[in-house]
This record gives sequence, C-alpha cells and structure tokens, in this order.
Amino acid sequence: MRQNHVISRCVVLALSLCAMRAATAADQRTYSAGRFSLDLNGERLLVNTVEGGAAVGVVAANGTDKSIAGVKCEDITFSIPLANLPKPVTDALEGKPASINGGIDYLDFNYKGQRRVGFKDASVVAVRFPALDGSSKEAATVEVTLAPQETREEPASGDVKAGATVKQKAALRSAFRVSIPGVHAERVATVSAIEVRAKRVEGAAGTERAPAKSQSGMEIPNIKLTMSPADLKEWQQWLEKSLEDRGSKQEKTMRVEFLDPSMKNPVAAIDLSGVGIVAIRTPKAEANSEQIARVEIELYAEQLKFNPGGGATATAAPEQPKEAAPADAPKSEAVIDRPIRRAR
Repeated sequence: MRQNHVISRCVVLALSLCAMRAATAADQRTYSAGRFSLDLNGERLLVNTVEGGAAVGVVAANGTDKSIAGVKCEDITFSIPLANLPKPVTDALEGKPASINGGIDYLDFNYKGQRRVGFKDASVVAVRFPALDGSSKEAATVEVTLAPQETREEPASGDVKAGATVKQKAALRSAFRVSIPGVHAERVATVSAIEVRAKRVEGAAGTERAPAKSQSGMEIPNIKLTMSPADLKEWQQWLEKSLEDRGSKQEKTMRVEFLDPSMKNPVAAIDLSGVGIVAIRTPKAEANSEQIARVEIELYAEQLKFNPGGGATATAAPEQPKEAAPADAPKSEAVIDRPIRRAR
C-alpha cells in the first residue's frame, strides 16, 4: 500500500511539472497581432491594415568595399474606414500640414499592447481614396501614407481600446454618386482611385542618422471614369471645346459622394475643382462577347476638398462664367495658397 501511495504522488508531481512547462511555453510563444492602433499626436484610432516604419541602413559602396553610410525610415502606410480620417490627415488635405509624432501599436484580440513602433516628425505624403465600382461588395477604406523622419522600438502600450476611435458608418465601394455640372454623370459605372500625393524631396544621408525629407506641394493624378455611351454627347462636346480652347476656360467642378446602404444619404464626399477633360477612349472589345458597352473618360483636377459628412464645401463652389479681362488690365498675382495641383 505504501509503495502504491508513493507511486501516486510521483505521478501527480510529474503531471504538475508538465503543466507548468506548458504554461511557461505558452507565455513565451510568439504572437500574431490581431488588431492595430495608430497614435497621431495623441489621437488614437483603430486601423484596418498597417505596414512599414522600419529603419533601414543606407549602403555606400566604394569599389568592392561597402559600409552603412546612414539610416532612412520606410514610409508607414495604413488603411482606415472612410468616415474615420483623423485630423492630421484632413488638415493636410486642406493645405495645413503639420508634423506628426506618435506610434503604431500592435495589439492582441483583447486590445492589449504587444509591440509598439514609435515615430517622430512624420508628414502626410499620400492619401488614396478607394476606387469605386457599382459591382463591388468591398468596404470603402482610405489608404494614408506617412513619411517619418525617425522610427524606433518603444515599450508596448497597455489596453488601448478605451482611447481608440470607434468604427463609424461603413460605406461600400458600390454605393456612390458622381455629379458634374453640364454633363450627365448618372450612369458612371466606375471611378478610379482618387489620390493626393506629395512632390517629395529627400536629402542625402551623409553622416546623419536619417536623411531629411521634405515636400514641395501636392498633386492629383488624373482620374478615369467608365460609363455608358448613351450619355456621351455632352462629354464629347466638352472635350471638343477643351481641345479647341486649350486653356482653363472649360474647367468644371466635380463631386463624388459615398452613400450609405440606402443609396440616398451621403456618408462622405470629395469635391474637386479645376476639373478638365483629357480624353474619351473606347476600351478593348471582343467580337461575339456579351460585355456591357463602356467608354472611358480621363479627367484632371487641380484642387480637392474632403467632406466627412458629405456636406457642402466652400472651396468647391458652383461654376461661375469667366469673363475676359481688358487688354490694359494689370495681371493679377499668382495664387500661392493652392496646396494641391494636378500631376503633369
């Protein structure tokens, strides 16, 4: 009996040791972050995706000899629901850029911080609104790119859920409305991604830890629409007049509204001004196919205003007739407060 009792105690002790080792291994195992939070000048928000921010050595070569001459920081790119754009991003779109300090928090599924990458003196260098398609079922998210001057690993944050921006109204890429004065845009089927990006200048690495980054204005790449040929007449007239005048006289305004699931109420809107038409193209078609007939229209835009609630904006006002200035009238000074110009 005594021998059996000793054996039982040994078995219990062995099982306890195994359980302790399993618990220790579970605590030390690598993790996979399930959520991401971004800290922008103290404003915390949950983001859909995030990447970048690594500090990378700049390799200098002298013949076969190589060495690290400096350090540069990779851009940080994150995506976020359309209605959740933070203030530093909307300020940059309005031509009021500011230096951004903060960090990326990698969280577990309980919103507990597992890792943090801090950054300093970052600037918004690109904002990419989603491409729109009437047949898409994907959510409309905005992709934002930051260019930090410095990044580094920092202690992980605690529970960040309480201070993070909560999810707001969701919009789908298929729920949108396009309006341009003077032409029919009710049958626009797709809109390419509308992007605002910086004209970037990066200094040499030299002996500094990180090369200085700067930007000289913002630009909007050309925008492409596809639509039914049934409403093409007014667009062709607009193109013919624009090609004939070869100036800005035929420029219009354009509004792209992101709608809620009812397709009635705007969740957000993009107002573009200085919009001109570049080309009307017929996409490649195949004989005996059942594809819906479409035409592609290419436009340029000079200025952009983002409206989170889809309300009216002061910068994208309705078109006013342009009158020719008298021959002896002095030329007005160039406007210097336009933060965004079209890509050439």
